[in-house]
Amino acid sequence: MNKPPFSIEDFVKQAVDLLPGEAARGDMQKNFRALVQSALEKMDVVSRAEFDAQADKLRRCQAQLAELEAELKALSE
Repeated sequence: MNKPPFSIEDFVKQAVDLLPGEAARGDMQKNFRALVQSALEKMDVVSRAEFDAQADKLRRCQAQLAELEAELKALSE
């Protein structure tokens, strides 16, 4: 699957890179990532994996629908 153009990891890394000093970056990155993930869960958004799975399912359904429409058209002629 393709990586989204901007992931949580990218966001967290950029935010933590803005902090001065190196000492606490590891802990800050872990804590900030947990905070961002918690906020996204409260927003009731789907994961990228779930979105991709649903998009694949939709493509399969559309293909099957097109086949059935073609079959119906052939039977009605």
